[in-house]
Amino acid sequence: MLLGLVLSCTQKQNETAQINKPINEPIAYYYDELNAFKLLERSDLNILKLINLDTLIYVSSSERRGRYDEYHGKLTRINDSLYHVRCYKHVEQRGNRTKPMAVAEDSLYFNCDSTLVNQELTIRYANYQSKRFKITSTYNAFRIDKKLYGKSGDKLFLSFGYRHPIVNELVILKYDYYANASFRTKTSASGFYVVIDNIRIKTLNSVSEGGEYISAPKFYLKRLTKKNGLSQGRHLYKPKND
Repeated sequence: MLLGLVLSCTQKQNETAQINKPINEPIAYYYDELNAFKLLERSDLNILKLINLDTLIYVSSSERRGRYDEYHGKLTRINDSLYHVRCYKHVEQRGNRTKPMAVAEDSLYFNCDSTLVNQELTIRYANYQSKRFKITSTYNAFRIDKKLYGKSGDKLFLSFGYRHPIVNELVILKYDYYANASFRTKTSASGFYVVIDNIRIKTLNSVSEGGEYISAPKFYLKRLTKKNGLSQGRHLYKPKND
């Protein structure tokens, strides 16, 4: 029993020393991965890229739940470990599980930014049949096969050349039956606070100055190291200017 207590104390001391160790690398990664055992769909991945303790990119993606959120922010240091994040870019998937304003049995409505106009959009059904369309406007209606997407429980998978900024994989959006699909980029989002150390990063409860709830990301991520790499063949994308 004494040996167990000694080992426990030693482990806590080692963890404390690791936490207090400064982040010397110009770029650090933190992540959380769920359902990595899935074979037919990607695992849920929450991953953050920290650049010079000055800038972060955080992406939360779940193919099975039909969710994609991407935040870019600048950090302002409050104390040794607490930082405020001012978001200057927010990319989000919206519309899942909600019916469009105008319902047509054989159409999918897709709203997007002007940056996606003239891009090719691929619609894939649950049976892996696919069809390609051209995005012609910020508000689009695409003809679909109602035999493959015409009742509750049916799903569609959309892709249009947009890539995950940290792992560089093609972003695939899943939408449930009668979803009003939307994928937009905003130039701002609610700010939030993070606590950063050498082994983890986490958000604090997000409230406005007036005490009202605000929408902001919430995460608790561990440091990504060579010992605990990403699953399913995922790799970090490192641009030439990094």
